[in-house]
Amino acid sequence: MSAAFPSSAPVRTGLLLGTLGVVLFSLTLPVTRLSILLSGLSPLGVTLIRLDVAIVLAAVFLAAARARLPDPALLRDLLAVAGGAVIGFPLFMAYGVTLFPADQSPASHAIVVNGLLPFATAVAATVLCGDRPSPGFWLVALAGSGCVVGYALTLGGGAFSVGDLAMAAAVLSAATGYACGSRLSRRLPSWQVICWAVLLCAPVALPLTLALPWIDGPIPAQAWSLPSVTSLLYLGAISQLIGFFAWYRGLSLGGTARVSQVQLLQPFLSLLGAAVLLNEVLTPLTLIMTVVVATLVMIGKRMPVRVG
Repeated sequence: MSAAFPSSAPVRTGLLLGTLGVVLFSLTLPVTRLSILLSGLSPLGVTLIRLDVAIVLAAVFLAAARARLPDPALLRDLLAVAGGAVIGFPLFMAYGVTLFPADQSPASHAIVVNGLLPFATAVAATVLCGDRPSPGFWLVALAGSGCVVGYALTLGGGAFSVGDLAMAAAVLSAATGYACGSRLSRRLPSWQVICWAVLLCAPVALPLTLALPWIDGPIPAQAWSLPSVTSLLYLGAISQLIGFFAWYRGLSLGGTARVSQVQLLQPFLSLLGAAVLLNEVLTPLTLIMTVVVATLVMIGKRMPVRVG
């Protein structure tokens, strides 16, 4: 194993690319909620259509680059990325944002519950990638996740609902997909990792999409409106595909555990997006927590992590 220190150029580049990935992902939760409202589609319908968009784009990118088929030895990790980051996370998240009680803010609550993802990804990196974060790293990571969870309890009134279970499943799915994708990015270009993982889903996704009228009923006319189509295109092109180009490259360069902590900022970027898209209110507490968490991220990136 080799030590990765904050002063090294690859780590700095990894952190920058990881931050870019987080910015690109930041509207995923509020846009998922908005897409369900605008299109009238079920969570399964939104998940399938965003995946269909990603499948088409992935095929175009791979064909344009004349990419070779990946080594069969990489299939297991590609299937883990497909199951976790491509199918599991979007599907569980889409159901999660629709399952909160009417008196709770579903998008905001789901956004903050998702703040556990950085810590879960660091654990997955330790188990699957061989990263060995220092005790200082774990202390800062726990503090960051603790701040986000505490904020979640404040936002949701301390109430627990079935929506939280769906979001927990989404977090576990994404953490596994992120760690395996980072490991693959050491052997494949990061953009190819997500493109091949997306294409692996095509034999299941495309037939299910064709069967949607029989599964969910006729596709609502409002699903073809410009706002609905725009939201689905964002989810398919950015959240499902292009955001991962930067994200996986950042994880592989800077270390999965270290770069994963940049995700602590994502809930607050998403809350800002929810305020704009869904008219949710940004409270002074939200702004204070954003500053606190950003500070912890800056401290955490200085902590030594031995990369597997």
